[in-house]
Amino acid sequence: MIKLTETTLDTIRRIASELRPAALELGLVQGLEWQVLQFEHRSGIPVQLECIVEEVDLDNGQATASSASCRKR
Repeated sequence: MIKLTETTLDTIRRIASELRPAALELGLVQGLEWQVLQFEHRSGIPVQLECIVEEVDLDNGQATASSASCRKR
Protein backbone atom coordinates (compact mmCIF):
# COMPACT_ATOMS: atom_id res chain seq x y z
CA MET A 1 0.00 0.00 0.00
CA ILE A 2 2.88 2.41 0.79
CA LYS A 3 4.45 1.78 -2.64
CA LEU A 4 1.13 2.52 -4.37
CA THR A 5 0.78 5.76 -2.40
CA GLU A 6 4.34 6.84 -3.27
CA THR A 7 3.78 6.04 -6.95
CA THR A 8 0.51 7.98 -6.96
CA LEU A 9 2.11 11.02 -5.32
CA ASP A 10 5.00 10.94 -7.80
CA THR A 11 2.50 10.84 -10.67
CA ILE A 12 0.50 13.76 -9.24
CA ARG A 13 3.67 15.84 -8.79
CA ARG A 14 4.80 15.09 -12.35
CA ILE A 15 1.42 16.02 -13.85
CA ALA A 16 1.21 19.23 -11.80
CA SER A 17 4.73 20.14 -12.86
CA GLU A 18 3.91 19.54 -16.51
CA LEU A 19 0.77 21.68 -16.31
CA ARG A 20 2.55 24.61 -14.67
CA PRO A 21 6.28 24.12 -14.24
CA ALA A 22 7.68 25.73 -11.09
CA ALA A 23 10.46 27.10 -13.29
CA LEU A 24 7.89 29.51 -14.75
CA GLU A 25 8.10 31.40 -11.46
CA LEU A 26 11.62 32.38 -12.58
CA GLY A 27 10.33 33.55 -15.96
CA LEU A 28 9.06 32.23 -19.27
CA VAL A 29 12.51 31.66 -20.78
CA GLN A 30 13.66 29.70 -17.73
CA GLY A 31 10.44 27.68 -17.79
CA LEU A 32 10.99 26.81 -21.44
CA GLU A 33 14.60 25.85 -20.76
CA TRP A 34 13.37 23.51 -18.01
CA GLN A 35 10.80 21.96 -20.37
CA VAL A 36 13.48 21.37 -23.00
CA LEU A 37 15.68 19.60 -20.46
CA GLN A 38 12.76 17.45 -19.30
CA PHE A 39 11.90 16.49 -22.88
CA GLU A 40 15.52 15.58 -23.63
CA HIS A 41 15.66 13.48 -20.45
CA ARG A 42 12.42 11.61 -21.25
CA SER A 43 12.96 11.11 -24.97
CA GLY A 44 16.73 11.06 -25.45
CA ILE A 45 16.22 13.51 -28.34
CA PRO A 46 18.58 16.49 -28.19
CA VAL A 47 16.86 19.89 -28.41
CA GLN A 48 18.34 23.32 -28.89
CA LEU A 49 16.34 26.25 -27.55
CA GLU A 50 17.21 29.64 -28.99
CA CYS A 51 15.71 32.73 -27.38
CA ILE A 52 16.46 36.19 -28.67
CA VAL A 53 15.32 37.75 -25.39
CA GLU A 54 16.40 37.03 -21.85
CA GLU A 55 13.18 38.07 -20.16
CA VAL A 56 9.54 38.28 -21.22
CA ASP A 57 7.08 40.31 -19.14
CA LEU A 58 3.92 38.17 -18.89
CA ASP A 59 1.42 37.62 -16.13
CA ASN A 60 1.04 34.10 -14.68
CA GLY A 61 -1.84 33.16 -16.98
CA GLN A 62 -0.02 34.31 -20.10
CA ALA A 63 3.18 32.50 -19.07
CA THR A 64 1.26 29.28 -18.39
CA ALA A 65 -0.57 29.49 -21.72
CA SER A 66 2.66 30.19 -23.62
CA SER A 67 4.41 27.32 -21.89
CA ALA A 68 1.52 24.95 -22.68
CA SER A 69 1.52 26.07 -26.30
CA CYS A 70 5.22 25.32 -26.66
CA ARG A 71 4.73 21.84 -25.18
CA LYS A 72 2.17 21.05 -27.88
CA ARG A 73 4.40 21.98 -30.80
